[in-house]
Amino acid sequence: MRASFSVADTVSMEAIVYTRFTVVVLAALCTATAATAQNPDPLPGRLVGQYTLVAGRNNKINVVPLELADIKVEGEKVTGIVANYRSPAGNCISDKTPFNGTYQNGQLIIKSMPMVSQFADGRPCGGIAINVKVSAGRANGTFKVGAQEGPIAFEAK
Repeated sequence: MRASFSVADTVSMEAIVYTRFTVVVLAALCTATAATAQNPDPLPGRLVGQYTLVAGRNNKINVVPLELADIKVEGEKVTGIVANYRSPAGNCISDKTPFNGTYQNGQLIIKSMPMVSQFADGRPCGGIAINVKVSAGRANGTFKVGAQEGPIAFEAK
């Protein structure tokens, strides 16, 4: 048996091939666009910021500076140091205190090792936990130090 095609069949097959090609190209473009949209901003090597803490009977407002430095990303794992931190009372300070955590889809989540204690009785200090969204050279989110928690903001330096 010999297949015979008319001109209409040829035009129809070309239309099918062209339509399939168009669908494949559009699918590839959508996939590339979605993948690009999900790429987070690169994590800077240094973040400098502060948080505000209201404490005491007089509701004194303390602005506490905080610096994360030597930030290195390996896959989703993040390491670095808390380069500048002093608790409002001055009892806990950073001395290149290491931290580790994750950076995934623009979300940075870290926890530091315990800070250096300056308490007269030698009481230990805890670490700091930070959860921020990084975008356009800024990072905003929350912190937790002991029982204190609240908003925190950083800028890339």
